[in-house]
Amino acid sequence: MKKCSYFLFFVLIVLTMSSCNQLVYKVLLGVNNKPTWKQEDEINKKATEYNIPNKHSFVLDTATFYNGLDSIYKPLFAKLKTDKDTLKLEKSQQVRHDDFQPVQFLLFEKSGKPIFKIVNCYADIFPINWNIDNCLDTFSPKTEIESLNIYNYNLDFVLKNIYTFQHKKVRKEMLPKADFYGVLFWNNFMYKPSEKLINTVQKKVKEWNKSIVLLYVNNHNAFLWNSMSGTDKQKVKNILHQKNKNNE
Repeated sequence: MKKCSYFLFFVLIVLTMSSCNQLVYKVLLGVNNKPTWKQEDEINKKATEYNIPNKHSFVLDTATFYNGLDSIYKPLFAKLKTDKDTLKLEKSQQVRHDDFQPVQFLLFEKSGKPIFKIVNCYADIFPINWNIDNCLDTFSPKTEIESLNIYNYNLDFVLKNIYTFQHKKVRKEMLPKADFYGVLFWNNFMYKPSEKLINTVQKKVKEWNKSIVLLYVNNHNAFLWNSMSGTDKQKVKNILHQKNKNNE
């Protein structure tokens, strides 16, 4: 079974190399190894560079999405451990690993049922290629990677964990009517993989010529928040609180 590891392996190298080599790998991989908290105007600027429509641009909640994933997987893992189903536990751990990746494309039917996903660590690296094994060449897209064909959440789960840049929650009835909805998770630290994924999916959607609405979800701050210590989280809260006071 192909494992989701190659891309993160190279990212790990970037984080441990000398500063000179870090620059080389940053150019090759398009990964910022020292990401910082982004303000909304910075995210919007990058979204404009990526040709993301404003009305379809969203932000992932800093805590609820990843907490929600944990609430899905923790009881599942506990049950499998109780049942001593080692094989299924290992497969489920791989699916969780995939679901926590920072750059992803997911496709849902209009009912909200998931039918396809691809995540960053399966993408070819040099050059970056998201059309792994030609999985995006036909509609509906398909992959033979086992863990990517196991789904533990639907479109409603995504929608309840994102909001607009006007800080409004997103409901399905707010979206344009379509037969399918695609969700692209992107960020400012894996900027080259994000840009390549967005360009690839936009091109493929035109080729598929289907009724598909794409939702672009920036998870930059959410991903950082999920990785921060309690001390760092408090620092971010203090900075944002001060910023809000200055804007009053």
